[in-house]
Amino acid sequence: SYARHHRTSFEEIKTKYLAWGETQGSKGGRGWSAQHLKTKGKQLDWWAAALNLQTLADVEDILSPVEEALQSLKNGGRANKTVKSYGESIKSFCIWCVKRGFLESDPLKDLVPYDITPEEPRRAYDLDEIGRILKVAPGHRCLLYEVALCTGLRANELRMLSTEDLDRERGGLHLDPDW
Repeated sequence: SYARHHRTSFEEIKTKYLAWGETQGSKGGRGWSAQHLKTKGKQLDWWAAALNLQTLADVEDILSPVEEALQSLKNGGRANKTVKSYGESIKSFCIWCVKRGFLESDPLKDLVPYDITPEEPRRAYDLDEIGRILKVAPGHRCLLYEVALCTGLRANELRMLSTEDLDRERGGLHLDPDW
C-alpha cells in the first residue's frame, strides 16, 4: 500500500507523473502541450530543491513549507499568477499521487491559491497612443508591434512565428490554432 512507496525517490514518481501528463494529463485524455510539460517539470524540479524532496515520504506534511516557499517567491518579486502556478504544480502532483495510490491523502488539501487579480488593470491602447508608440519604435520593433496589434498575438506566440507562417498570396499570416 502507501508505505511501500515511502522510500521511492521523488524523482522517480515525478518522472511517472510527467510521462502521464505528456500522454493524457489534459481534459479529454489529451496530453499536455510541450510548453506546459516543460513548465511543470521545471517547477517540480524547483520544489524538489526548495523542499529537499528526496523520497515520496518527504512530500507528506509539506503544507507549511510550501506556504513559506510560495511567500518567498512572492516576496522575491514574482507576480501572483506565477506564484499560483508554482503552487498548482506541486498541488496537482500530490492529487495525482493520491489518485494513483502513492500517497494516502493530499498533504496540500488546505493550500489556499493566490489571488491572480491583476494589480494594474490592462486596457487597449487608443489610436493616438498606438501612433506615438509606432512613431518612436525602431523599424524592426515597429513591424513586430504592428503584427501584435493586428493579430492579438502575445509575446511568446510572436516568437513562434516563422517564415512558413507567411501567406504571400493573400498578404497575411497562417496562425496555429493551438496558440
